[in-house]
Amino acid sequence: MGKSLKEARDLGHAKAKQAADAAGDEWKAAAFAAFVRYAKKHRQFTTQDVRFNNDEIVTGEPRAWGAVALAAMRAGYIESAGFIPVSSSRGGAKTLWRSLIK
Repeated sequence: MGKSLKEARDLGHAKAKQAADAAGDEWKAAAFAAFVRYAKKHRQFTTQDVRFNNDEIVTGEPRAWGAVALAAMRAGYIESAGFIPVSSSRGGAKTLWRSLIK
C-alpha cells in the first residue's frame, strides 16, 4: 500500500533536512540569507526561483533548499500560497510561497 500524503510530506521534509545538514552550517546560513533577500523583493515565488537566482550557493543536493524554505516559513518570513508546477520536478506541483516581509 502507498504512503499517505502526510507520510510522503514528512519523508520529503526529513530528506531535505538531511541534505541541508550535510551541506553544513555555513551553507545553511548563506542559503537562508539568500532566501530572505529574495522574499524581500518578490511577493510570490517558489523555492526553485530562489535556488536558480542564487547559483553561487551550491550544494550537491538541491533538496537542501527545501529545509531552508521551511526554516524561513517557521521564522515568519513566508507562508504557503498554494501550489504551482515547476520544471525541476518534471512539472510536478511545488509550494508557491508568499512573502510576509513588508
